[in-house]
Amino acid sequence: LASIPKPTVAAITGYALGSGLTLALAADWRVAGDNVKFGAPEILAGLVPQGGTARLAGAVGDSKAKDLVFSGRFVDAKEALKLGLIDEMVAPDGVYDAAVAWARRFGDYSPQVLAAAKATFSGR
Repeated sequence: LASIPKPTVAAITGYALGSGLTLALAADWRVAGDNVKFGAPEILAGLVPQGGTARLAGAVGDSKAKDLVFSGRFVDAKEALKLGLIDEMVAPDGVYDAAVAWARRFGDYSPQVLAAAKATFSGR
């Protein structure tokens, strides 16, 4: 998802846990319903998180990422917005419409310019 050369948006409903959270964090913009739960609960099952911790730390910072990974706790959409896990919180029925509205903002721009602009972020 992160390597798609166009801006991407994740429309998140329900739960975004473990690999689901990692997938959502690979998108350029994240829209979630106000009832969504997020977390990295692998530690609760005695597992080591696989690959998503760097992306999580990039979104919320090392300290908050360590809190989520080491505790396995879930956060609600309100806290996720405050932490930077999501960019927009809407009513559950409006998630897909909000995601489509975000994506439509770029419909008139050159795909090549969008790809080049997105590539400037790949070094992070």
